[in-house]
Amino acid sequence: MLLNPICSYAQIPGTRQEHCIVTYNNTIYLFGGFKNSTSQSLDPNFFFSATLPFTTDAISWTPLDTKNATSVADPECIVEPSLGYLLIIGGVKDVSDFSSNPGIQVYNFKKQLWNEPNLLQRFPQEFLAPIYRPRATLIDSGVIFIWATSYKEKKADSFIYNLTLTIDEPWQWTPIIINNTKLNVTCSPGIASSKGNAFIFGGLTRELTGFEPHREMYIYNPKHGFMLPNINVPTSIGDAIVGILANKIHIIILDDGDVTAYKPIMTVEFDLKTFEMSRVKVPKKFTLNRRRAAATSIFGSDVILIHGGIVGPLGHNTTGDMIAYNMTSGKWSTKINIIDPPRQYDSFDLPKINGLDLNDDPSNTKTDSDRDLSTGALIGIIFGSVTVFTIMTVLLIRIWMEKRHQLRLTELAEIINNNDLAARENAKSKPVITFVKNEHGLYFSAASENL
Repeated sequence: MLLNPICSYAQIPGTRQEHCIVTYNNTIYLFGGFKNSTSQSLDPNFFFSATLPFTTDAISWTPLDTKNATSVADPECIVEPSLGYLLIIGGVKDVSDFSSNPGIQVYNFKKQLWNEPNLLQRFPQEFLAPIYRPRATLIDSGVIFIWATSYKEKKADSFIYNLTLTIDEPWQWTPIIINNTKLNVTCSPGIASSKGNAFIFGGLTRELTGFEPHREMYIYNPKHGFMLPNINVPTSIGDAIVGILANKIHIIILDDGDVTAYKPIMTVEFDLKTFEMSRVKVPKKFTLNRRRAAATSIFGSDVILIHGGIVGPLGHNTTGDMIAYNMTSGKWSTKINIIDPPRQYDSFDLPKINGLDLNDDPSNTKTDSDRDLSTGALIGIIFGSVTVFTIMTVLLIRIWMEKRHQLRLTELAEIINNNDLAARENAKSKPVITFVKNEHGLYFSAASENL
């Protein structure tokens, strides 16, 4: 439901930080966030859309209905395109209270409704825990990998979930146990997926002196669990956003941990064919700084859009403008110039890690319900095959018995005709034996005379 007619870009949504944007069906959606870093107050108008194409300096935003929705800052927004849902994961309503998040919220694109009761009932209560700056990615159709940091008494805790969405059954939540002590669970990392694997780059951990960026990289595979590949990450990756084009993951580093310096955005590429990182790239002629900004990739293009964020040192200035990064050219611009990207997204294999193959289809990794469904289907196939075989066998036996019975009757008729031939000639009559099939499938003979 639209609340107002299209408004000017200068008025709506205005300056924004710690929000999120997504793309669905050629439309960009913006959700949540603070108006500025000074008051950190949530805007009562927190859900907007803008339809492509547009230029970044002339966007027409449309406010959307937010009935039953709650505005939060620093959530994760992810679209499940096959079901037409927007999931808002975590976030906070009050930065002084990290437990103030509403858990998960769901927007139905087709119905344009928030948090329908039948959808909310499918979320387990144990997930409604305080999570801050989570990140998520689709590793398969309907399967969402969620990486999040839980705050309890402002102490870092962690949990990771694998969410399987089904249409008729409750959504299945499977906690993924982190059994590697070398793995730092961070907030706001860069996260992407390829061939059923989740790739996690850096992120921030909450320390006594603030947030500390990391330069580790992790891979999650549904079959092999978490892996720490021996890859040289050239710089710390704090608050990060990513985009994928062909075999390259483009990592845009918004925060390297130094909030006192006015630093530009840095980019680095990860090659999925070789598992190698490129050198860090810094714009030469375009000075940028966008900590706590929101970003989205335009589906089917080579463009990443970044909206809002904190500019300048110490984080006192919040912007409301939008900039574009072109993954093909590696250039930044305030204009959108979409170049047709390579189409062969899956025409490569991921390298093995410690002899483990990462190219397996994640659909081969079954949940318990998948196994139950597969077993039921197999039993049904076997039962059906046995039934068809039995029917065919009975029919063949019946046909064989009828033919055999008919042959015996024919032989009997010949014997009778031969034995009575003389008698028929003397009696000047020639009885004819015929055989008729009745409604029960049996045969009988009838005699007649030729006069």
